[in-house]
Amino acid sequence: MSAEQNTLLGVDAIQQRMTCSALVARQIKDAFVTVEQLLDAVESEKPLTEVDGVGPKTKKVIEEWYETSEEREQDARAATFTRTSSTSATITFHNSWADALGIEEVDA
Repeated sequence: MSAEQNTLLGVDAIQQRMTCSALVARQIKDAFVTVEQLLDAVESEKPLTEVDGVGPKTKKVIEEWYETSEEREQDARAATFTRTSSTSATITFHNSWADALGIEEVDA
């Protein structure tokens, strides 16, 4: 991935990876926009709560995700299946955050 490319955050992807509510996911998406911006904030010396829109609960969700991000990314790299009724379902394919996280993708 080149330095010019960014991985945009999406509410569904945030919820899947961070196991949080839609409200918290929207706050994270609004505060950071890209995975790269989120990582920069987490890895900086500046407290996350100094970022506009990040309170103590959101900070905790982000920090817990960051500690297990590589493992969670491995789990998130496929698709999710949601039964919407007795005769239909939705399959959602997820974009990988592996490049942004510096994780080398390996085909299983």
